[in-house]
Amino acid sequence: MKSKSKYYLIIIVLIAGIIWVGSFNTDNSSDKKVTKVYQKNAYKKMELAFIGNQKKSDIKPILDKVIRFHGAELTELNREKSASVLISLRKSSKNGITEMDILKHINNNGTEKISFPDQAAISFTLLEGK
Repeated sequence: MKSKSKYYLIIIVLIAGIIWVGSFNTDNSSDKKVTKVYQKNAYKKMELAFIGNQKKSDIKPILDKVIRFHGAELTELNREKSASVLISLRKSSKNGITEMDILKHINNNGTEKISFPDQAAISFTLLEGK
C-alpha cells in the first residue's frame, strides 16, 4: 500500500511540474503582436481600431482634408493624434457614434477657427444629441 501511495505521489508531482512549466509563455507572442501594431503606419492602425471595418481608402481623403483644414501638417504624428481623439470620443458614445461619423460631420460642418480636438468634441456632442 505504501508503494502505491508513493507511486501516485510521484505521478501527481510530475504532472503538476509539467503543468507549471507549461504555463510559462516562452514565445512572447502577445509582445510580438503589440510590437507589430506599433510598427504599422497611422492608417493601418486606424483600420484596426475604427469601428465598421474602415479601409485606408475611406479614411485618408477625409482625415487628410480635415487635418489640413484645421491648419496642421500631414504627418504621422498628427494623423495618430487625430485618430486617438476620434477613438476616445467613440468609446464614450452611448448611441453608437463611430469615428467615421464624427470625421464626416467635421468635414461637412466644421470650422477652421477652432482646433481639431475641439471641433471633434463639438461634432460628437451634436451627433450624440440627435
